[in-house]
Amino acid sequence: GIVKSPFGYHLIKLTGIKQAYTEPFEKVKSRINKLLIEQKSDDLAKKEAEGMRERIKEKKITFTDYVKKHPFRYNSTPFFSSTEKVEGVGWTPQFNQVAFSLKPGEISSVVQIPQGYSILKLVERKTSRIPPLKEITQKIKEKVVQEKAKRTAEEKAKQIQKEIKEGENLSSLVKKFGLEYKSLEYLKRGDWIDLGTSSTLIYAKGKGIVLNMPSILAVGRKDGRIVGVGKKAKEMLGKTPQNIVVVRPLQNGVVADYDATQRMVEYFISQIQPYHRLVGPKMVVGVPSRATKVEKKALVDIATHLGARQVQLVHEPV
Repeated sequence: GIVKSPFGYHLIKLTGIKQAYTEPFEKVKSRINKLLIEQKSDDLAKKEAEGMRERIKEKKITFTDYVKKHPFRYNSTPFFSSTEKVEGVGWTPQFNQVAFSLKPGEISSVVQIPQGYSILKLVERKTSRIPPLKEITQKIKEKVVQEKAKRTAEEKAKQIQKEIKEGENLSSLVKKFGLEYKSLEYLKRGDWIDLGTSSTLIYAKGKGIVLNMPSILAVGRKDGRIVGVGKKAKEMLGKTPQNIVVVRPLQNGVVADYDATQRMVEYFISQIQPYHRLVGPKMVVGVPSRATKVEKKALVDIATHLGARQVQLVHEPV
């Protein structure tokens, strides 16, 4: 059948099955070393950021003095709303939430973003307003084009599926509709977690899919306390009071909010553990071809922290 993912609609054809096997250490040694180096670098960056924040708190150094000493680590942003991407950062809900909780001149705690770790200082705040139509005309046009493209993709997928059932060859249909046929590496059987922008699925060996939930999290705006996850959080969309914010931790296939993604998946696992014990689950994550190394690393880090024995980054199929 047709498979819907954060990237569109797909038709999957099984071309072969391999017997399970364990890769020799020498084959995975370089990958292990790379992960260890990346993890160490991340730990050092976090430690330095937290150390700097502590020094500012103890008034051993001012934010301005640190910026003068390390100008290449400093960046300022234009004005942004609580629900839009931040220039130089991307769509990171946690960043926006922290920024909007600050008072002018106030300095935040350490915030993790796709690029690493940051400490925010609010310089100026503007009163919210409804922009005139001419300012958002281009965004509206882009949104309309995106929605139209989604409908076209779905219709095309259904037409291809229909012709396959009528006896047409998949390869010939790929050429007919101007698509690209891609092959994926073999996937192993076992427990796995499919972490997607719209939904998260957990598969337990011998049980099938034991969880299928929207990838949405509702948290307290000030204390970060989890108020709802999955379906409960989705039902809160557009109905939350000012002290609660509903976020989608993954945007366009990549981690937009590292902490929220980790907490969301931990919650999902905790909900099924009493019934289906996952032993070193494999995490399968769809990754758009445009994803940066930093964005891919964020996904791998989360999976590793959650105890995944293997992380499969599946690049966007066409």
